[in-house]
This record gives sequence, structure tokens and C-alpha cells, in this order.
Amino acid sequence: MKIRYYIVELAVLLNSNILSQDNHLEEQFKNYTDSLFNIGELNFLENNLEQAEKMFIGYLIFVPDDLQSLEYLVQIAITQQDLPALKLYNEKILNLDPDNVDALIILGVIYFNERIYSKAEILFINAINLAPNNELALYNLGVLYGTKGEFRNAEIALNKAALINPLNSEVYQTLGLFNLQSQHYYEAEKYLLKAISIDNDLCDAKKGLIILYQNQARLEESIKYINDILRSSPDCPQLNLLIANQKFLEGETDSAITYTLKEIQEEPNQADAYYFLSTLYRLNGEDIKSQNAFAKAEILLNNKSVDSSDEMILKRKSLINSISK
Repeated sequence: MKIRYYIVELAVLLNSNILSQDNHLEEQFKNYTDSLFNIGELNFLENNLEQAEKMFIGYLIFVPDDLQSLEYLVQIAITQQDLPALKLYNEKILNLDPDNVDALIILGVIYFNERIYSKAEILFINAINLAPNNELALYNLGVLYGTKGEFRNAEIALNKAALINPLNSEVYQTLGLFNLQSQHYYEAEKYLLKAISIDNDLCDAKKGLIILYQNQARLEESIKYINDILRSSPDCPQLNLLIANQKFLEGETDSAITYTLKEIQEEPNQADAYYFLSTLYRLNGEDIKSQNAFAKAEILLNNKSVDSSDEMILKRKSLINSISK
């Protein structure tokens, strides 16, 4: 009987030692994983993003469902303009938290830039259902509708965004440009003027006004904004083409050709510039030059539909701007 008692006591002692060792190992493991996260967070705050990324990825190997690490990795991917990583991490966040509004918006922007409009629309609408006053979700949904040509839906979404933040100049700029596209000139002018009254540095709003005034032969007003951009933003894209059109409307064809050639020199892959140059050469009686410019425009247009590498760079810049605001 006594022997049996000792055996039981020994078994209890052994189990106690094993449990103690397990607790010690568990504590060591927790300390190790916590250190990965803490080092990652410290590096993130010190802007050592590559090192931070390694630490958070290492932490997720052991704690794959940690939302905070994934959110840090999202911020790193935005800074590094790494779209594949951005998509991957936000998909993981949504799997863990389907009601995460930020992830819904970011993935919506990514699908929009991939031209998967149906998926993007669903994600933006889901975000708005969860957060009806989310300005960014409404803005992106408005841009999506406008891109699809659904200008009435675009206007509804963008006006809701404007109600939430009446000082968001980009909302009015976008409304103005969509109305310009659909040739609603009165509304376009109203929104574009509103945009630059809030932010006088909006180059696209000023370009929209130039196009609007040129289309209406209000050349004194269009030249005013051309000179404004020349003073404040001389590197604004396609400015030379707008000046060329201004010169053409003023009857200065040779000067229009000079500015169009300057635009082509700075941006040689613009089909629009070559089409305009072809028209100018034809009006000037230079038929061979006109035909050559037209042929070049056709080649560029066909290549653009096949090779979208330049377009993807623009999309990436657009995406990062959209998310970081």
C-alpha cells in the first residue's frame, strides 16, 4: 500500500514538472512573438519599413489572425505602392473582419483600377451601408459611376460626399469634370469654379474650365486660366495642347502647330496630340505631314489598348492618392 502511495506521489510530481516546463515554454514562445510585433511597431514608427514588414510577417506566421499586424502591413504596402501586397493583406483583413470599412474601400479602389467594376461597386456599397457618412466611400462610388457613364448616380453619390465635407474641393472638381464630359456646361462651370474657390491649386479644375470656355468660344476667359496655370503650375500635363487649341481658335495655326509639337516632345505617346497635329497640318495645306501624324496617332491608339504599362503607373498613383486622403 505504501509503495503504491509513493508511485502516485511520483506520478503527480512528474506531471507537475512537465506542466511547469510547458508553462515555461509557452511563456518563452509568447515573449518571442511579442518581441516580433514590438520590434515591428518600433521600426514602423521610425519609418524603417522594410524591417518592420519582416517583423510583422514573422509575427503572422505564429499569430495568423492578428488584425493589427495586417493593418500595419497595409500601411507599409500603401507607402511602398505595392498593389499585390495591398490586395493580399486587405483580403485577409476582410476574411477576419467582413465589416472592416477601410479594407472594403481599399479593395474597391483596387478592383476599380483593375476595371472589375461590378466587384468594386459591391465593396463601396457595403462600406456605405456600414458607414453611411463615409466620405471616401461615397466619393469613390461617385467616381466609379461617372467612369461607367452613369452620371446621375455619380452626382447623387458625390453630392452626398459634399454634404459630409463641404470643403472637399476634389468632390466639386470631379462633379465639374463629369458634367463637362456630358456637355452640361452650366453645371460644369458652377462646380469647377466652386472647386477652385476652395483650392486654387487644382490644375484639373482649371483645365476643365479652359476646355469649357474654349468650347463656348469664350476665349478671354480661357486664356485667363491658361495664364493662371502657366504662373502657378507650368508642368501641368497637357497644358501645351490646351495652349495649341487656344492659338488655333484665335486663328494662329502655325503657333498652334508649334505648341502641339512641344506637347509631343514632352509626352511622345499621346495619340490625341498627333490627331490634333494631323488636323492642323491639313488645314495648313501640308497633306503629307497630316497623313503621317494621323498614322502615328492610330499606331499609338492601337498600342495603348494592348500595352497598358504606362496606364498602370497612372492608376497606381491614383490609387495611392485616393487611399491616403
